[in-house]
Amino acid sequence: MKVIVRTFIRWFWVLILCLIVGYYAGKPVAKLVPPTYLATSTIELKSSAHGGGLVKSVTAYSSLVTSDSILLTVLKKPEYKDLSATTLVGKGLTVVPTVASASLQIEVTLSNAKEAANLANDLANTLVTQQNAEIKAEVAQEIKIISARITSEQNTINNLNQEIIKTPSTDTAQIQLYQSEITQQQGLQTSDIKSLQSLQEEQQLNSSPLSIVQAATAPTKPSSILGLIPFSPLLAILLFIVGLVSIIMIERRADRINSAYALQQKVKLPVLGALRWIRSSPLEVPLQTLSASKQPYAEECKVMMADILFHAENAGAHVLAVTATRPKAGTSSIASQLAALLAQSKRLVLLVDANLHDPVQHKRLGVTNDSGLSRMLEDVSVLKIHAVPGADGFPAELPQQVGSVVDANWESYPTAQVPRVASQSRSAARVQNSNGNGNGNGFTLVDKFPLDSYILPTKIPNLYVLPAGKPAAGTDPSSLLSMPEMEMFLQRLTKHADFIIVDCPSLFYAEAHVLGSLSDQTYMVVDVTKNRMHQVLNAKDELLSTSVKLSGLIANKLGRWI
Repeated sequence: MKVIVRTFIRWFWVLILCLIVGYYAGKPVAKLVPPTYLATSTIELKSSAHGGGLVKSVTAYSSLVTSDSILLTVLKKPEYKDLSATTLVGKGLTVVPTVASASLQIEVTLSNAKEAANLANDLANTLVTQQNAEIKAEVAQEIKIISARITSEQNTINNLNQEIIKTPSTDTAQIQLYQSEITQQQGLQTSDIKSLQSLQEEQQLNSSPLSIVQAATAPTKPSSILGLIPFSPLLAILLFIVGLVSIIMIERRADRINSAYALQQKVKLPVLGALRWIRSSPLEVPLQTLSASKQPYAEECKVMMADILFHAENAGAHVLAVTATRPKAGTSSIASQLAALLAQSKRLVLLVDANLHDPVQHKRLGVTNDSGLSRMLEDVSVLKIHAVPGADGFPAELPQQVGSVVDANWESYPTAQVPRVASQSRSAARVQNSNGNGNGNGFTLVDKFPLDSYILPTKIPNLYVLPAGKPAAGTDPSSLLSMPEMEMFLQRLTKHADFIIVDCPSLFYAEAHVLGSLSDQTYMVVDVTKNRMHQVLNAKDELLSTSVKLSGLIANKLGRWI
């Protein structure tokens, strides 16, 4: 669970960015696929008028909606200036006639709900107004025609009656002919009167045969599925999921170190220390009270010391180098804590600050950095070149001592009884006489070199420190630490100290490999917040392919959330 939370905290800004990008990217997408709204207006044809000869069928009226007389008339209004008749007929306008109910529905689909309702109502009103006016005019014209015809027929009948009066009564044949014509005209007149009465009744009953029974209202919900899709939230969620999947894939490929157990299982080396990340710098943890502290970090440091002490004593190791795969991994703080805890366990410990690139042990232990390892090696180098041998083979004149001399002679300190490893034969440094010939009695500079001038006591009993010193300008640290005298110094110091802790620079520098090869055991600090598993494996393979004795790992900054 911690791994998941830590991953979320590490990448939450990516997820928030995905949400923001998705939300704002959804707005232009929504404009490209706008929601459409369907508004419907219903027109009904009165059933009493449906059978009249002057009133058309609903199918005929439905075809009139898309005609120029209706559609173009409505679209001439200013509020519809952006609409095209061609586009409407093709996609946005549908007329559905229903013969059974003698009605028709005008359906308008637009991206603006209010505009769709207004257009549907305007089309319906225009159709009803125009067609009702036309029907009324046709009925009036038909009534006028029939009335005129009735009048004409009545005039004809009257004329025929006058002709009968004028005809002699003896002319029966002519009289019968006139009477026959009168009967015929009366029949026509009767028929026209009935038609007139029918038209008049129809005019009274069906003055408006077409009527709007349901006006269109602005719809509140889109008519299409696309219109129902909230593109901004949807794209935000989709991008969030994509970001989450990407983070999971990145984390799997990142090969992070999530626990000391996982590190040990993968690298196949013992993890002798598992130190948690603390908000304050570990360099600020007081060394004098470290062994008595009950803080979780101090307890982890004590466990680390006990594990390293067990491995070192079992192997008979006395020179312990602490390095890391990268700078700022916590090497210096771990080296000083290890040295302090070993000293507080009644062992004589010398802490050597061999990190000439970024020395901090003099600040940590409150000593001067005027003299130290770099000055000592430089003095030896000068002594080899310029010193004149005395009668006993040792230089008659030594460089002037620098720095503070320890209160009690370093080499007279009683050494604890701990197992010693057999010293390997090392070549002694010889100096040449002024004529260039080797001195027959030869002397070893390191054996009699005054180490008390460089090794300083600390406030912690049993703990001494050899600070880094201030190398001369232009001096290459790797050249100094590669001098054969460095190995001889370590060999000499192991005769008087239980443990020598060497604070090495990171493996990025060549001198870390040199110091590792001169040490009995090397411990590599792994910054779990920066290092990756493959980097640790590569560093392990690199060290094991050389003469460096890599004995274990120290996992540092465990549990940091980011």
